[in-house]
Amino acid sequence: TNGASVMPTPGISHSTTSHANNHYRPAHTRDLSTQSHNSTPNPKEETQSFLQNTLRYPPTISNGIISALLSNGIPPSSLLSMVKSLAGRYEVGEDGGLVALAASVKK
Repeated sequence: TNGASVMPTPGISHSTTSHANNHYRPAHTRDLSTQSHNSTPNPKEETQSFLQNTLRYPPTISNGIISALLSNGIPPSSLLSMVKSLAGRYEVGEDGGLVALAASVKK
């Protein structure tokens, strides 16, 4: 060494602990282990919300649709994409099979 020492920058913590540095990092890089994991809906809740709020199916029918898909081997992670696929182009009145599934659940 040449004998020179590095002086710490005034006002900045030089601690190497993740807790101390956590405050200075952008939110997307912070340790999220202490935050609640219930902030995002699960796939079933997302699908239920789409069926009830977007397509206006009553809760009993939307629950029946979800149950029918799950019991026929659709994994929970694929529920919403499957329902959207079955809904077709619902915005313009083109169904992809969801109306028939809803009718079968209703019986």
